[in-house]
Amino acid sequence: MLNCIVVTKIIMPYMKKVFTLLLLIGCSNGFAQKLDKLTVEKITRDPKWIGVSPSNITWSDDGKSVYFNWNPTNGERDELYAITTANLKPQIVSLEERKAMHPTTGEWNKKHTIKLYEKNGDIFMVDAKTWKSTQLTKTSDREGSPVFSSDESKVLFIKGDNLYAVNLTSGALTQLTNFTRATA
Repeated sequence: MLNCIVVTKIIMPYMKKVFTLLLLIGCSNGFAQKLDKLTVEKITRDPKWIGVSPSNITWSDDGKSVYFNWNPTNGERDELYAITTANLKPQIVSLEERKAMHPTTGEWNKKHTIKLYEKNGDIFMVDAKTWKSTQLTKTSDREGSPVFSSDESKVLFIKGDNLYAVNLTSGALTQLTNFTRATA
C-alpha cells in the first residue's frame, strides 16, 4: 500500500505533464503545414498584387519626355506612354505622335548636335537645335547601322552585306566593300 501512495503522490503529477506534452506534440503535427519551395514564379504569378511595371524606358532626345511601354489595364498588349516635365501623369502616345517621333536610338556626333538613325530601312540625320530631319538614303534596299566617320565628314552604313559612305558635303555615295555570296 505504501508503494501505491508513493506512486500516486510522486509520479502522477509528472504523468499529467508528460501526457499533456505528448498531446501537444501530437496536435502540432496534425496542424503543421508542409510548405513548397518558394520561387520567383510563385511570388510573381499574380500581377494584381504587384502591379504591372513599365518596360523599354527611354528619354526623348530633347530631355523633355520619358517614353515607356506599359499595360496598366491588363489589355492584350503594351501601349506606348509618355510623361513630360509639364505633366507627370502618364499619357498614351497617339499613332500620329508615334509617326512624327524620332527614334530614341541612334548615333550622335562628337559635339552632340547631329544624330543619325535608321527609319523604315533608310538613313536619316536630325539636327538637335532645330529637330529637323534630313533623309540621307531612299532606296528599296534596307540600310542600317549608321555611324559617323572619324572626321565626321561622312556617314557610314551597311546595305546588304557591304559598307557604304555618304559624303555630308557633296552627297556622293561610295561603296567601300564588295562582299558577294558564293553560290552552292
